[in-house]
Amino acid sequence: MKKTILSLFLIVLTFSIVDAQSIALESDSNFPFKFEIEHPIFSPKAHVYEGVVFVPIVESTKRIKEWALTIRNEYNRDTAVFMGKREIPKRIVWDAADKKGVPVPDGQYSYEFILDDGNEIFTINRDGIIIDTVPPYIEMEAVEDVYFLDSKRKQLVSDIEIRIKRITDEAGIDFGKSFLSIINFNGKEVKTFNFPYNSFAEVITWDGIDDTYNILLPEGEYQAILTVFDNAGNSAQSSIKFLMVAVSSPTADVVEEAVSVDEGGGEIEQPVPQPKPAPAPAPAPKKASVQTVKMPFNFPERIFFLSGSKQFSNSETELLKKIAAFLKSNKNYKLKVAGRSDVLSEENNIKNMAANRAAAVKKFFLDAGIAEQRMTVMWHPVPQKANERNRRVDIFVISD
Repeated sequence: MKKTILSLFLIVLTFSIVDAQSIALESDSNFPFKFEIEHPIFSPKAHVYEGVVFVPIVESTKRIKEWALTIRNEYNRDTAVFMGKREIPKRIVWDAADKKGVPVPDGQYSYEFILDDGNEIFTINRDGIIIDTVPPYIEMEAVEDVYFLDSKRKQLVSDIEIRIKRITDEAGIDFGKSFLSIINFNGKEVKTFNFPYNSFAEVITWDGIDDTYNILLPEGEYQAILTVFDNAGNSAQSSIKFLMVAVSSPTADVVEEAVSVDEGGGEIEQPVPQPKPAPAPAPAPKKASVQTVKMPFNFPERIFFLSGSKQFSNSETELLKKIAAFLKSNKNYKLKVAGRSDVLSEENNIKNMAANRAAAVKKFFLDAGIAEQRMTVMWHPVPQKANERNRRVDIFVISD
């Protein structure tokens, strides 16, 4: 009868990725051993642990005649069985497969352990084993697509911000293993954020300083990769890209309208910094001198934007393509890009608008194959008067 009872039991051990994750089970006072389970939440697809591990702590082996460990699914059907005589193994491992070696489906499982000492049968029934192969769900975004390096002050105009919108998983998140990496344009990891406080910050900020040399990183395209582990060992990644662009911040001694523009001709004129007019009765400064570059085609040197927008319209693309083609064919010319904004119509979205517009135009030329060394990017202070023509970027082609 006892052998018949023992033959009905299956063992199922589940696997989990969480370090030191275990359940200690105290037996009844008359039970001859204690029971521990390591990795009760387990993913066979994660390949981190060998499986769910049962660790019996036997007080005496003399009393053991037969033993059996049975794992059952949520329908109370036997899934796996381990059994033996006289001695119990120090570790009993279940790899989340059934009796035929087929991986079991995700879900909750229970187990029953029976021990026969020849005189009495002892039984432990517990649930709490979870098989979970579904990776975490992640949503994140960069608050801005472009961030600016102030080349004069050698610092970011504003910190890079990465927003974690949502992270969910039924098995729970293993924060100790999860991390955020910043990868540079050469594929090298330059910054790592860990999460030691069992939670994710809604917004992660970064000042652009790398982990290795503690210096501000150069301009270029960067990638943020968030790697999240759940308590079953499954992992998922989400990545975003953003651009770091070097710009020259405006200074007090730059005249905002220090250039004459030939609206109808084929000439682009370079503004030359001039001192501000001295207070009365000093005479006003002379008109700024300019350097003129003859172009083989006519085009407006101003790229206009809609109110509150940092992306130029498709109608401006052909003009930018012409400029890019000219620069490719004439290596002795350089480019200057200056962003502007309109104070009133864009007051709800004015922060860094001029710099964002300049960066959008620079990115177009970078994508078109124009080397960064041939471009200078700056932006103007916000004017005090509202004028929709200030929603623009001025482009100057400059001869070496």
